Amino acid sequence: MHTADVIDREIYVFRGGNGKDYLNDLHTLNVDSFIWKRVKATGNNPPQRANHSSAVIKKRLYIFGGWDGSK
Repeated sequence: MHTADVIDREIYVFRGGNGKDYLNDLHTLNVDSFIWKRVKATGNNPPQRANHSSAVIKKRLYIFGGWDGSK
């Protein structure tokens, strides 16, 4: 229940859920160092959701759609 997108040398993973809870945390994996980091996003953070979609446009990550358990 996540999406993964590449921007430059990092893979951005937006976790939508862990099978029990709906989540909205964002992490990166640097493909050179293999170091994971939690990302504090700017702008409007999406609410917790699963089964969402993501896209990168001009090095910006967009999360849209999905399900939060009730809508």
